[in-house]
Amino acid sequence: MSLTRATAPHAPLRLILTCDRHFDELGRGGDGESGRCVVALPCAGAAPPDLLTRALDAGATEVVIAGCPPNDCVNREGNLWAAQRLLRERVPRLKRAYEQAPITAIWTAPNEATAAINQQAADTQSDYANKRDLFQAITWRNLLVGFGLLALVLALQIGLTQWPLTVHTEDTAVAQILLANVGQPLGLNRERVAADELYLLQLWIDGHLAHQEPFSGALLAQPHSYRHELPLTPGNYHLTPRLVHENGRSIYTLLNQETAVAPRQIIRLGFAPRPFFHCTGSFCLE
Repeated sequence: MSLTRATAPHAPLRLILTCDRHFDELGRGGDGESGRCVVALPCAGAAPPDLLTRALDAGATEVVIAGCPPNDCVNREGNLWAAQRLLRERVPRLKRAYEQAPITAIWTAPNEATAAINQQAADTQSDYANKRDLFQAITWRNLLVGFGLLALVLALQIGLTQWPLTVHTEDTAVAQILLANVGQPLGLNRERVAADELYLLQLWIDGHLAHQEPFSGALLAQPHSYRHELPLTPGNYHLTPRLVHENGRSIYTLLNQETAVAPRQIIRLGFAPRPFFHCTGSFCLE
């Protein structure tokens, strides 16, 4: 402190007592900055109130405790103990005669400490007692942010209520078409498919077309997943998903399955590379 006074004899002297974490940030602008003296302690809680009052009596214009934010102290509760002593809630307490003395505190992360120190120095309010609490008072800005988040959550919840939900009864089963890549059954032929050609993804159930979805050649050339489900009543079914050219010249059978469907069962239909069925007209290779 005497070195700072010697280098800046006419400037206000701010003594900043901080922990090792904050000293790496605040210590860079210590004695070399006019009127500012930074002293490192093992923890902000290691500074007794009497040390702060003696610094004021020795000529310091202001004493600042720079510590960690709530629930982030390396020494567990050092910042909480220091704040409680400054607020006269824990012994050893700050003497009553120094309640409105220029003794303040900042409780922030090390990388934000310099900005907080400068902002506090620019604050001309002299209510020093309110600048020591570890937990800052809630302002209208905090309430505005809280209500904004609440409104966002409620809007999201209202939006989700509009999401279509299929409720299946106990006697209903589901057949799901699940394909990681719709164009995979085409194999090497996928490179020969023109972009404007059209293929139909079909699901045949007991020889009847139950579902059909068109896909262009340009879409089949890229990895494209697909999912669709259809309700089924329990019973025995012959399920055949196919990828068929629009004019019927090529038929790729993805799966050929006889299955017994139980109530509430989910039957997943995908592409089974082996066995592979490639049909041209009425002729199929099996």
